[in-house]
Amino acid sequence: MKFIYDRNKTAVIFGDREYSYKEIIKGIKYYSTLLKESGKVVVTMENRPEMICSIFSIWDKKETAIVLDSGYTGEQFAYAFSDSEPRYIFTSKKVYERVKEGVELSKQNIDIIIVDDIEIPENFVPENYEVEIDDMERVALLLYTSGTTGNPKGVMLKFDNILVNIEGLDKYKMFISEDIVLALLPMHHIFPLLGAGVVPLAKGATIVFLKELSSQAMVEAFKEYRVTMMIGVPRLWEMLHKKIMEKINSSKVTKAVFKLAEKIESISIRKKIFKKVHEGFGGNVRFFVSGGSKLDPQISKDFLTL
Repeated sequence: MKFIYDRNKTAVIFGDREYSYKEIIKGIKYYSTLLKESGKVVVTMENRPEMICSIFSIWDKKETAIVLDSGYTGEQFAYAFSDSEPRYIFTSKKVYERVKEGVELSKQNIDIIIVDDIEIPENFVPENYEVEIDDMERVALLLYTSGTTGNPKGVMLKFDNILVNIEGLDKYKMFISEDIVLALLPMHHIFPLLGAGVVPLAKGATIVFLKELSSQAMVEAFKEYRVTMMIGVPRLWEMLHKKIMEKINSSKVTKAVFKLAEKIESISIRKKIFKKVHEGFGGNVRFFVSGGSKLDPQISKDFLTL
């Protein structure tokens, strides 16, 4: 299965820089040359294009990616390193000191690769511009989940597990190549890792990473990049819902209009009524996706009214 290939378009947007699929794949292929020895590989850093290059390079090398929370302390890293026994770590300067401490505490033989220091030679030319997975039974990811008791447990996911998610979403035409997906959530969780990272690229869409995580930066991104989808947890939708409903309830007229809209079954009419709200999110949104925990049914109902 071709997981990712050159689509002659933008794959990732980060700050004021756009990375084409060809550039991202070139990065993937070069990163894979840095993994000289076999073994599992940790990826831990903030959301950025290099995270995509790191994960896919591990898969291109036919190894397992261990994606860890970049907010871990040195002790938490040490536990994960001792438990998973990786050979390499891809990390950023922002996380390096804690990663280094974790390696020292774990007493494991692990090479640390800082992505900020990687310079891809201009004359580097990959054999091909695609990442193909030939064995769907291979373990693709090892993710640590805290659970309710004891130390975090490493959860193994095969490529088949990922494929089932992709095929399940295909039924609803949820991801299309024209999508612009805003990636806000940290990718050490499977929900954003697949929904805002792996699946969009597998479908030929574009991912937007923010350099600054703020409500202002998010709203500006929706408008500037014509975002069509955002993956979020209930807390995010609760905050947005509160902000929107406060504005609606501040006026008797808008409150009455909202009550009327609740009774209208036509989505297209509701979109016209709340055109300003849609324009506030850039006017191109196809899906807001909630997951990770239960969403209040009233919030879902109100967003549907809008």
